[in-house]
Amino acid sequence: MATAGGLFGHVGEFNSERETFKSYVERMEMFFTANNIVETPAKPKDTSLANIVRALEKHFNPAPLEIAESFHFGTRSQKPGESIGEYVVALKKLSIHCNFGEFLNRALRDRFVCGLNNVKIQNKLLTTENITFDKACQIAKSMEMAERNTQEFHPTTSASASSEGTVNQIESKRNDEQACYRCGGNHTAKTCRFKTEKFFKCTKIGHIASMCRSKTSKEVKPGSTSKHGQADRGNIQNLSLYDSNNDNVNSDELGIYSLYSVESENYSHKRYSVELSLNGVMCDMEIDTAADFSIMSKSMYD
Repeated sequence: MATAGGLFGHVGEFNSERETFKSYVERMEMFFTANNIVETPAKPKDTSLANIVRALEKHFNPAPLEIAESFHFGTRSQKPGESIGEYVVALKKLSIHCNFGEFLNRALRDRFVCGLNNVKIQNKLLTTENITFDKACQIAKSMEMAERNTQEFHPTTSASASSEGTVNQIESKRNDEQACYRCGGNHTAKTCRFKTEKFFKCTKIGHIASMCRSKTSKEVKPGSTSKHGQADRGNIQNLSLYDSNNDNVNSDELGIYSLYSVESENYSHKRYSVELSLNGVMCDMEIDTAADFSIMSKSMYD
């Protein structure tokens, strides 16, 4: 086994209790032979400074093993948060003692592409023909800079939508629990116990009074004033949702919406309208950019 100083074996001190002197001399001669130590080594005064420095450097700073350095180089990948430039410098440093020779640029290119942690950049380099190490570094740095600039110009923000009272706003009442439109409970309409009950006012089956769609939920007389000093006009009515593009809609799963019509007492702006053709019939409809849906009464449609 080689010692830290680069010599094979270790002689140690002579101990008469453990071995004879003859055996000790034989071990010492074998040690000299294994390490090429001649009987008459050159004296320091007869040796040049360059040879002395070379001998000391070999003893105190031995060259790294090529196979070990090649292993570190071949397993080096880009670390999280490490830039392309830092990754390139690390690979070049690891390749110093690998003795790649003329194969150096190809080895750097292959390890550089294989070790990238950005899949988008890696795929770009893998599909580029006749790519060299310098060209791969240039493309990777350009794409990295472009991606960084894009993130700075378009930061990811969580949009929070806050809705206030708007004109003709349609609000969905269907929540994640699929509130029952028959009684308002947190279950489906199929399992509601009021499914076969008859409401005496509208004489319809399948709901209770608080969920009746035939009645007006809130009715404000024209000219009445709210607590904010504004006059409200129109009704707030419950509407059932039906998708005309889906013939397989289950009536038990229909949503319920509310229609609000609010107007200020001092509202003097001109109302904007547009004439639309609905099923070949021209209709004058008011423009409201804040509304989610455009609706009309069934009587007008008929």
